[in-house]
Amino acid sequence: MTPGRGINYFRNLLKVCVNHGMTLPENVNPEQMMELVVHTDNRARNPGEIFDAVSTAIEKARYEILLDRSELFQSKKVWFKSRVINKSNGLVEDCLVIPPPQNIDNEVGIILREDVWRHTHEITNVHNGETANARIMGKFVGYDAVDPFNYRWNGQSHEVRSSANSNSWTRAEFLGHVYALDDGKTLVSEAEIERSPMPTMRLETWQVECPCVLLVFLPDNTSERYHIVKMASHFSFGV
Repeated sequence: MTPGRGINYFRNLLKVCVNHGMTLPENVNPEQMMELVVHTDNRARNPGEIFDAVSTAIEKARYEILLDRSELFQSKKVWFKSRVINKSNGLVEDCLVIPPPQNIDNEVGIILREDVWRHTHEITNVHNGETANARIMGKFVGYDAVDPFNYRWNGQSHEVRSSANSNSWTRAEFLGHVYALDDGKTLVSEAEIERSPMPTMRLETWQVECPCVLLVFLPDNTSERYHIVKMASHFSFGV
């Protein structure tokens, strides 16, 4: 909770994770994100102050990650990867989060894997006004249409998955988004549709997992703050 020491601790922690082969969140530079979401408060000592610090850290994470207000994801044409509960069977499903417009902060769009729910957007033709449900795809040099789950931003460049279900990635130059219609063949360019198409699946923000981990750096090794943080985590996440 002390500014300098806390930032340095988390920066070193990221390096250790990478050196041990751990997988960090996709589609964002972790150090860049850390600068936005780490909350420091070296005055937090009693339960109320520590609860406020924990709550502030959670809200900063949701603001910057789930809502993407600094456009770290949008600027790279990618999305935050998270999880949601499938209402039909109770299973946890991977998802990509489409951030809302600036004036909305309680709802986000959701992209699910194609075998779970294919459509991602309702698009409208700029020439005749006809609408259709489609799946957003990435277009890269050498690749006409790549599923959103099969490309990513590695912190420095875009990468395309070498093959379905592969853990091998190939660097590729991003050209733009296209929308695949249900026939599996027709690709519609962004120039052919109205801007900012509406996501077909939208959820309230509390239904999307974010954040999934809360890391706290304490200024000393006494047990008092530790127990308060543990209690605050329990009330916030049920752990």
